[in-house]
Amino acid sequence: MTVENGAAASTALISWYNDIPNQIPNYTGKLYIIPYQDEHWVVWPKGIYNKTITPNYAWGNIPTQYRVKWSTLPATIDKFVCLAFVDETHPDYHTGNPVNYPSGEPTSIYKSNYNTFIGFYNNMISSGKFFKGVCYPIIASTSGKAFLLHAIASMYGRTLTQEELNNIYDVPSTNANWTNTSPLLTKNPYTSTALNKTPSGLINYNWKGVWNKTSPASAVFSSNTFAQELNNLLS
Repeated sequence: MTVENGAAASTALISWYNDIPNQIPNYTGKLYIIPYQDEHWVVWPKGIYNKTITPNYAWGNIPTQYRVKWSTLPATIDKFVCLAFVDETHPDYHTGNPVNYPSGEPTSIYKSNYNTFIGFYNNMISSGKFFKGVCYPIIASTSGKAFLLHAIASMYGRTLTQEELNNIYDVPSTNANWTNTSPLLTKNPYTSTALNKTPSGLINYNWKGVWNKTSPASAVFSSNTFAQELNNLLS
C-alpha cells in the first residue's frame, strides 16, 4: 500500500477513535496502528494476539500514541478487532490479473495461513475471548483488482447471486480502479472441499469485508462515512 493511502486511512481511524467517548462514555479500548510489510492478512490476527508482528514505523508517520509497544500490553489480550487495510497479496494469495481468476487459488500459502487462522480463532472462542476481523481492500492496481476477487471469494466460500453482489459493494462502474466481479457468480475456489473446512468462508469466523474502497484512499475515507461504517461493522 502507498504511504499516501495508509496515511489517509490512519487519519480517518484516529478521527473515529477520538470520537468514541461521545458515543460510548465508559469506553476504555485502545487504538493501535501497525504498518506491516507482510501481506498475509488472514494470519495478522494471530500475529497481533501473539505479539509477533514487527511494525514498520518508518512508514506512514503514525503519531506516537497510536504506535503499539507489545511490552506495555497485557499478557493476554481478551478482546480485539483487526482492521486489515490491504491493496494486494500477489503472488502469495492470488494471481496478478483479475482476468486469470481463479487460476491457482487457493494457493498453498493461503491454505496454510487459513488453517493457522482457524486454529487461532477456535482457541479464542473456546477460551471465552473475542475477535472480529474486517478486511478493507484498497484497490490501486491490476493486482489489486485480482485481490478484490480473492478477498470476496475467500470471505464467502461459495458462489454469489447477482443480488448479493449488488448488495455488498457500491462503487461507480466508471471508477478505473474497480473490477468486474461477475466471475464470482459462477466460480469460487475457496470451497469446503478445497479448504477441508465446513463452512469455509471467513464470514463464518467473524471476518467481514468492506468492498467499496479504492485509491486514492483520501477520497473514500471521509471521516463521517468511515465512522458510520466502523460503527455498523463493530456493533
